[in-house]
Amino acid sequence: MRLALVLLAMTAMPAFAQMNPVKNPCAGAGGGDICAAAKGTAQAMNRNLLREIAPGIRVQSADQGGPQVQLDLTVAADLRLPDEVGFARLACAEPPLAALVLRGGQVAYLLNGKTLATITSCEEVN
Repeated sequence: MRLALVLLAMTAMPAFAQMNPVKNPCAGAGGGDICAAAKGTAQAMNRNLLREIAPGIRVQSADQGGPQVQLDLTVAADLRLPDEVGFARLACAEPPLAALVLRGGQVAYLLNGKTLATITSCEEVN
């Protein structure tokens, strides 16, 4: 009996590890692979670059970093950058980015290698 329980626990552990986001950061709440979604989102964003997402803010590239899409920005020198809510509005206005965030992924805005904002929810926008 004890051996059967040990064997059952050993066979169930990989499944539990995949469902636990602490052990697998790519596991979404619904069991989907957020990293794959982030990769597809980054590829979709790169098809439309270089372009402005707001006046004076241009996206140079979109890269996947785990369950996150990282947008590298170029910003006009005299421009005042948005706050966290402003960046959330920009992310949630882009259908591929909004879909990623709704699945549990993240969108990070970077400028010169420094993270300006990381968006994990579109709720504050609504």
